[in-house]
Amino acid sequence: MVVYRDGLPIDYTDAGAGDITLFFVHGAAIDKLYWQEQINHFSAHYRVIAIDLPGHGQSGNDRQEWTIEAFAADVNAVIQELNLSKVILIGHSMGSDVILEASALNPAAILGLVVVDALKHAGTEMPEEVMQQVNSIHQNLQADFGNTVESYAKQGLLTHDTDIGIVDMVTNDYRTAYPPMVIGSLTSIFSFAARERELLEQLRWKLYLINVDYIPTDESLLSKHANAGYELFVLHGTCHFPMLELPVELNQALEKVFYKIVNPEKFEGLSVERFLNS
Repeated sequence: MVVYRDGLPIDYTDAGAGDITLFFVHGAAIDKLYWQEQINHFSAHYRVIAIDLPGHGQSGNDRQEWTIEAFAADVNAVIQELNLSKVILIGHSMGSDVILEASALNPAAILGLVVVDALKHAGTEMPEEVMQQVNSIHQNLQADFGNTVESYAKQGLLTHDTDIGIVDMVTNDYRTAYPPMVIGSLTSIFSFAARERELLEQLRWKLYLINVDYIPTDESLLSKHANAGYELFVLHGTCHFPMLELPVELNQALEKVFYKIVNPEKFEGLSVERFLNS
């Protein structure tokens, strides 16, 4: 299924039915198929939308500028075209910033937000030495795109303990991603900290995070910036892609978080970790 924004086709999956819509937004260089286990599981009880952001999957790539703000507008275009309400936005990796921005564009349609393995250093500016590395990566992407993105994925998103099948899938998807999108969006991703802080501070919903412990989450930053509150649940895994590595555990966590978002009055004062382990 396709929605158009500024003439660009945005492909999406629409499965299931229900009063509540779960809207899944993938991270950079991958696509909506990473959510297939979640689509299969949750479409029995919810309407489930999973989008291919432009430059990814089956969506169009005829765009000159690649930014978080543009991706958020794409998400909002689908919400508006389908006349969705009571939407829970779920964002993975870069998709976490996309859903923060999208929720600010159309707050009346949103019930809540769930972040999957992201915002581990929420609102933090990159140190100068890291930005120098980013600049180097940017140059390397233009000179040798495939090897550069594969190296980035293996060093930052995967570990030596990650199943080889997941490693092969992720690195292949990164190598075959649309180069102008990856190169163009890099600046937006790594310069988004100030806007991320602003969005977290203005957020009207409690933020739910389901993060993997291969890299820990700095909760002090969430406490500082997420003014509406946050709750964190930690999965034990080896990589950035729990939907691939831990689909059952992720589905169980998401199921109970969704229930808590829809029924906040039933769980006042009960942390999501206690709830999920009860």
